[in-house]
Amino acid sequence: MEKLCLIESGVGRDMISDFSTNLIKHYLLGYTEAFAREYIDSSLTLRVSVGRSVFDHSLEGWIPQQYQLPYYEGDYVVLTPKNIPSKRSWIAFWDSFWYK
Repeated sequence: MEKLCLIESGVGRDMISDFSTNLIKHYLLGYTEAFAREYIDSSLTLRVSVGRSVFDHSLEGWIPQQYQLPYYEGDYVVLTPKNIPSKRSWIAFWDSFWYK
């Protein structure tokens, strides 16, 4: 992904991070929605529209989608599965594995 984004000059870590987040956002929101449906009382969830969560190929851009998510202190909650690498060393490992 980094190599793909580096084609354009002026692309930094923030842009790559935003792009990566948008790529997995729909997955994380779907995961959270399924978890909430099964394990969280519906009174603690809210149907919310989340911007830039799905890429629409016909519009060639990111569009919002609605999800039923846990809601806490005025904002929705997004859960992350334990098996998603979050440490820099793991990300570096997978990056080197992927681009061999």
